[in-house]
Amino acid sequence: MRSFSAGGAPATARAARRAHVAARLAMALLAAAPAARLAAEEAPAQFSVRLDTSKGPVVVEVHREWAPHGADRFHELVRSGYYDDARFFRVVAGRWAQFGINGRPEVSVRWRERTIPDDPPKQSNTRGTVAFAFGVGGGRTTQVFINLGDNTRLDGEGFAPFGRVVEGMEAADALFAGYGEASGGGIRGGKQAPLFAGGNAWLARHFPRLDFIRHAEVVPATMPQAVEGDHVIRGFRFASGETLAELKLHYRTLGEPRRGADGHVRNAVLILHGTGGSGRGFLSETFGGRLFGPGQLLDAARYFIVLPDGIGHGGSSKPSDGLHARFPRYTYDDMVVAQHELLTEGLRVDHLVLVMGTSMGGMHTWLWGERYPDFMDGLVPLASAPAQIAGRNRVMRRMLMDAIRDDPGWEGGDYREPPRRGLTTALDILMLMTSSPLQWHKTAPTRDAADAFLAEQITRRLATTDANDLLYAFDASRDYDPSPALESIRAPLLAINSADDVVNPPELGLMEKLVPRVPRGRYVLIPTGPETRGHGTHSLPDVWGAHLARFLAEIGDQAAPLPR
Repeated sequence: MRSFSAGGAPATARAARRAHVAARLAMALLAAAPAARLAAEEAPAQFSVRLDTSKGPVVVEVHREWAPHGADRFHELVRSGYYDDARFFRVVAGRWAQFGINGRPEVSVRWRERTIPDDPPKQSNTRGTVAFAFGVGGGRTTQVFINLGDNTRLDGEGFAPFGRVVEGMEAADALFAGYGEASGGGIRGGKQAPLFAGGNAWLARHFPRLDFIRHAEVVPATMPQAVEGDHVIRGFRFASGETLAELKLHYRTLGEPRRGADGHVRNAVLILHGTGGSGRGFLSETFGGRLFGPGQLLDAARYFIVLPDGIGHGGSSKPSDGLHARFPRYTYDDMVVAQHELLTEGLRVDHLVLVMGTSMGGMHTWLWGERYPDFMDGLVPLASAPAQIAGRNRVMRRMLMDAIRDDPGWEGGDYREPPRRGLTTALDILMLMTSSPLQWHKTAPTRDAADAFLAEQITRRLATTDANDLLYAFDASRDYDPSPALESIRAPLLAINSADDVVNPPELGLMEKLVPRVPRGRYVLIPTGPETRGHGTHSLPDVWGAHLARFLAEIGDQAAPLPR
């Protein structure tokens, strides 16, 4: 990472914002005073910053313990309005997006020498993390970058992440990258001088398509900080007969478990992620921010929420850890058994108020209901069906897996370089599986916009997807079929799908046929509308939260009361 910087607002900014921008600029001028006149305050231990960008909101969760000097400076700059109307002047697809030069030269120049001490890197520069770039003279001042891919080589160069994007990575990925290094690289070679001298006006003349930050603000926390941990299962035996000496399951929890007079945990909730995801995805503002905050449906002050990474995903044991194609061929049943072991042996949870899952996690939810019928009070599978994967769904999955295996570069799973051709085809198919025609057309309403959208998506996904991990994740569904035992599900069940889901199309009529076999089951189909996102609707509680609220009321509030 040899340079990083930002800058400005478009000349076409709406008049309605001018008064606000002027007020914020006045604060920025004050914050630009020399350090002798204005000392930065210590930032909170954790806080979130919302960047209202021209491509949509991006929320950064900042952890002061990761990089105290960086967190303090970022907090100071955001609160002063310094980043308002700053441009993303250096964007390289799949690598980084940089901003941090105020659009007014008289403001930015007064910050150029206000360096902060270097923080030793405690977190790796993985995709989504945010760190300070070098400023003029090699120190760090105001310029920040978002890692659009895994840039772990930067760890050894002293770049210390102070936060990570928890919502809006799709907006960050969509930032205009057509200028690459030309519009803002080369800070230590003096190539950013025109940006400091001319500010936004210069950028608007020479690089008019740059995206920008309309407004940056510190937002109040809507949920408590998640606690992360690992549980190791020794000698885990898979359904295939294969074993691992140590199977690691990574997890996140929010809240505290509470036990009733009978000694059983009464407030635990298990939420299971989809294929290729991890439990961290549920901490986004659009999911956890709608469910886990004070007074919300699954308020973490009331519930003990468990968010595991499934086998083969996130921080849990997976092929890319080193075994590659020698990793055991796990199944959905293996994943559910391991989740149960995590709860009972690792977290000492012996009962759940709710099991809820999205996509693959929804399919796991059906299996939970059959394998452990008395373990939970309720089940909510989202974007799934309790049937063997067949028809178009199976064909798409088989095409995806064959694309990877048939690439000579896969080398039986022991590739030294990613099998780019096969992996690209697999990602093409995956994009179609999770597509939403209405939303895609809004995002890419012209031919050129659609071409750019595809290119950006594939570039981003190639940088963050391991071929073996993806192959194993899809292969795990090969023997999924809860349909023969649906009558064994004793807990109340609410299945929720959306009408624009390519993976679970309602015209098949599967849900109408199968859900009535669940003794206490009910099915809700969300109609296609401006708020649905195809298969991805499963992660939008704003769309289906009212149905969840009614269901929780119906099964009764089993959560232990708050202490008085």
